[in-house]
Amino acid sequence: MNLNFWRDDHQEVPVSEGRENIYQKLARLVVLIGAGLFLLFFLPWSSSPLEVNKQLFLILFSGLALVFWLMGIVTSGYLKWRPFGFLKPMAIIAAAAILATVFSVSRFKSLFGLTNSLSDSLSVILALSVMALLVVNVFDDRGKKLQSVILVALGISFIYSILQIFGIYILRFPLAKNIGFNTIGSINTLGVLAAASLSFIYKSGFNLPLVKYISYAAFISALFILVILNWWILWTIAIIGMFVLVALESLNSKGFKISKSVIPLTVIVLGFFLITINFRFTYFSSKMPLEVAPSFGLSSKVAQSVIKDRPVFGYGLENFSLAFDRYGSQALANTNFSSIRFYDSTSEFFNSIVQGGIVLGLAFLLLFAWIIWEIFKFYKRNPMSVEGDHVGVMAMVLTMAAAFFLYPFNISLLFFLYLSIAMASLSLWGRVRSYLSIEKSPILSLASSLSFIGGLVLVLVAFYFSLLFYSADIKYVKAAVEPDKQKSVVILTEAIKWNGNDDKYYRLLSQKILALLSEEMSKPNDPQKTNLIQNYTSSTIRFAQKASQMDPRESLNWANLGNTYKSLLMITDNVDKLAEDAYLKAAELRPGDANFYYQIGSMYLAKGDLLIQMARANPKAAPQLGAMAGEAYKKSEDALKKAVDTSNNFGMAIYNLGTVYEREGMLGEAIKQLEKLAPANANQPGLMFELGLLYYRAGRKDDAISQLQKAIILAPDYANARWYLALIYEERNDISSAIAHLEKILSIDVNKDNPIVLQKLQEMKSGKRSIPPGKVLDQKPL
Repeated sequence: MNLNFWRDDHQEVPVSEGRENIYQKLARLVVLIGAGLFLLFFLPWSSSPLEVNKQLFLILFSGLALVFWLMGIVTSGYLKWRPFGFLKPMAIIAAAAILATVFSVSRFKSLFGLTNSLSDSLSVILALSVMALLVVNVFDDRGKKLQSVILVALGISFIYSILQIFGIYILRFPLAKNIGFNTIGSINTLGVLAAASLSFIYKSGFNLPLVKYISYAAFISALFILVILNWWILWTIAIIGMFVLVALESLNSKGFKISKSVIPLTVIVLGFFLITINFRFTYFSSKMPLEVAPSFGLSSKVAQSVIKDRPVFGYGLENFSLAFDRYGSQALANTNFSSIRFYDSTSEFFNSIVQGGIVLGLAFLLLFAWIIWEIFKFYKRNPMSVEGDHVGVMAMVLTMAAAFFLYPFNISLLFFLYLSIAMASLSLWGRVRSYLSIEKSPILSLASSLSFIGGLVLVLVAFYFSLLFYSADIKYVKAAVEPDKQKSVVILTEAIKWNGNDDKYYRLLSQKILALLSEEMSKPNDPQKTNLIQNYTSSTIRFAQKASQMDPRESLNWANLGNTYKSLLMITDNVDKLAEDAYLKAAELRPGDANFYYQIGSMYLAKGDLLIQMARANPKAAPQLGAMAGEAYKKSEDALKKAVDTSNNFGMAIYNLGTVYEREGMLGEAIKQLEKLAPANANQPGLMFELGLLYYRAGRKDDAISQLQKAIILAPDYANARWYLALIYEERNDISSAIAHLEKILSIDVNKDNPIVLQKLQEMKSGKRSIPPGKVLDQKPL
C-alpha cells in the first residue's frame, strides 16, 4: 500500500493518496455552497421569510452533505477522520436537546420550532451539529476556502443591509422594501453579527488575497452598522472580540508591536467613546423599527422560576413563550406591553436554561469552557504556531461565546456560532488527520453500514417532514391573506392534512369559519341557512377546542376558544359560562394579562344589555329577564374589577366598569371610573360627552355643561354634544344659547335637514319651551 505521511508538531499520521472519491468531493461542495448561501438565503412566501426558509435550507444542505459523506466512506472503504476537540461537548448539547424535547411541555414545537423562533428547535440543533462535523472532516486546507466564502457572504449581507437603511432597495418585492429588512434577522441581530464577526473579518479577510477587498468593504460596513445602532451590547461584543484578538496576537508573535494592533485598539476606543456619550444618528434611528425584549432582570427571574418548577429539562425547546406567560407576564401588567408575547429572553443563555433546564444550560457552559481550555492548551503547547488568518477565527468563536450571554440567537446567529466552532477546530487541528480501513475491521464495517443506513433513513425522514411542513406553512400564509373566506377554509384544511400538529392552523381555521358564520347570519332566510349556521357553529367550536387540546399550555388557544364562545352569545344558549371558563384558563396560564378578565366582563355586559332589550320587548317576562340581567351585570363588574386590579391603567376595562356601574344605577362609582380616564384622555371628545351625561344624571349640572363644552371644543361638529347642551340651556331658560347650538348643528352637512332639530329650533324661536327640569336625558340623541 502506498502511504504518505503528514507531520504535525507531535506525530506522524499516515495519509493515503487518491482516496478522495466523487462523493467526498460532493460533500465538500455542498457544505461550501450551503454555508456560503445560508446567511443570504430567504424566500418571501412563508410565514417567516428568514427563519422558516433558513431552517428548511439548513436541513436540506446538511442532510444532503451527510449522505454524500457516508456514501464516500462506504464506497472508498476508508473513513477519513480529523480530531474534533469540541465534538464531546457538542454531542452533550445535542443529547441534552433531545432529552429536553422528550420531556417538553409541547413536543412538536420543540422538534420543529415556532414561526417566530426556530433557532432552538431540535431539528436545527441536530442539523447544525451535522454541519459542524462535516466541516471539520471534509476540508483539508484548514478551512481557508470556507473562510473566503463566509467573508464574501458577510460582506454581501452587510452591504445589502446598509443599502436598505439608506432606502436603496435592490429587491423590489414588498417584503424587501423596508428599511429594517436584511437577510440576517432584526436590525439588532444584524448588529450582533457585525460585532461578533469584526475580528474575523479584520484578521482573516485582510490576509486572504482573493477576498481582501471584499473584506475591506465588509469591515467598514460592519463598523458603520455598529456606529449607527450604537447600542452598548453591540459595542461590548465588538470590544471583547478586539481585546481577544490583541491578546491572541501578542501570544502569537515574537516581539509583539502595539503598532500592529492600531485598528483593533481604534475600534475599542471608538466603542467606549460612543457608549459614553450615547450618541444617536437621529436620521437613522428615527426610521429603524423598534425591537422590544424583556430586561435582563426579568429574563433572569423567568429562568429562576423555571429552575424551581422544572429544573432538569425546563419547559422544552422553543417553549420560552409559555414560560414567560407563566412567570414573566405579571411584570408587564401595568405597562404598554402587557399584551405582548415574548418568544425569547434577552440572552441566549437564559433561553437555554428556560428551554432545556439545568442540563442544557450546563452543556453550553461546558462547551464554552472547553473551547477556552483547548485554545489555551494549544497556545501553551505551540507558541507562535498559529497562522495570522486563523487567529481571527479563534477570536471570532470566543466573541460568539460572549454574545451568547448578551443577546438571544436567531437561526443565523446560532448557525454562525456552530460554524465558527467548526472553523476554530480546523484552525487548531486542521493538519492532523487519519484514515481508518473499515474493510479490514468487521466492527468498523458493520458500524459504517449501519451508520449509512441509519443516516440515509434519518435524512430522508427529515427531508420528507421538512418539505411537508414547509408546504403546509405556505398554504397557511396563503389562507391567512385570502379574501374569499370559503377558499381560505379549503386551503387551511389542506394545510392541516399536511401538518396536523400545529395549533395555530386550528386557531386560524376556527376564526375563518366564525367569519363565515357571521356572514351567513346577515343573509336573508333560505332553506339552507339553518343547516349552514349549525354546521358553522359546530365546526368553529370543534376546531377551537382542537387547538386547546393539542397544546393546553398555550394561552392563545384558550383565548381563541373563549373568543369563539363569546361570538356565539347571540345564537347559542349557555356559551357564556364556557367562554368564561376558557378565558379563566388563559388567565391562569398568563396571569399578568388583564385582557382575559376584560373579555369576560365585556361579554357579561353585552349579555346584560341583551336581556334588558328582551325585557323591554316582552313585558310579561320583564321581571325574570331583569333579574337575569342584574346577575350578568354583577358578573361583569367582578370580572372588570379583576382586570383593573391586574392592570390599573387598562383604559377599556375602566371605561366598561363605569358602564356597568351606570347600568346598575351606581352613578357615583360610574363617574369615578370615567374620571380616572379623563386626565390621560383629554383629547377624546366622546369620553367628555359621556362623562357630561353622567354628571347630569347625578345632579351635577354645572359639571355636565363643562364636560359637554370640552367635547365641542375638541370636536366642533359633535352634534350630540351640542344637542344635549341645547336641551340643558333650554331647561335653564337660556334660549339664546340653546338656539345657537341648534343652528350650529344645522350648519353641519349631515344634519342640515334634520327634522327633529328643525322642529326644536322653530319651537324655541316661537317662545315654546318643551323641556321641563330633569327631562333632558329623556330626549334621544341625534
